[in-house]
Amino acid sequence: EQLRRDATTDELTGVANRRHFLALAQAAVTQARDMRSPLMITMLDLDGLKAINDTFGHAGGDAALVAFADVLAASLRDVGPSVGALAPAVLGRVGGDEFALLLPGYDSESGFDVVEGLRQVVEDSPMDFDGAAVILTFSAGVASIDGGDDSLEAILARADSALYRAKRKGRNRVILARPERPEP
Repeated sequence: EQLRRDATTDELTGVANRRHFLALAQAAVTQARDMRSPLMITMLDLDGLKAINDTFGHAGGDAALVAFADVLAASLRDVGPSVGALAPAVLGRVGGDEFALLLPGYDSESGFDVVEGLRQVVEDSPMDFDGAAVILTFSAGVASIDGGDDSLEAILARADSALYRAKRKGRNRVILARPERPEP
């Protein structure tokens, strides 16, 4: 059990690690495509991690990552699965300050609402570090299976593109990916 946990869990935050998240996401995309069920993936970046590291050191940055993951995970338990969801929601850390969220059973609009709610909860949950209240925010890009190229790579690319639009627009926002439509 410990070996399985070590192989699938991000050591710092306790959420799914990159490899495990991508394996679960691939399985969910295949199942959603086969069952013609909605599926949404979000890419999230914790805003301002460098500033937190510069102010509080790397221990502060690590604490921010842990607090961020904890708030998201707790909030996702409150959200619960969508009606007809084929699998539970999965949160994973896929890079330094980058996380990904898999929401089976949600299309991009309902998923957008969930992620916007998470954004507000995170912003309203300051982290205490050495007596200082640190407000955490994130930027996110939301993408779903849309009838165009619905491979995992394509969905992740659309979510990532929307994430970078959110960052360019000033951070602390959620952007819905533009759907790709097949050529007639």
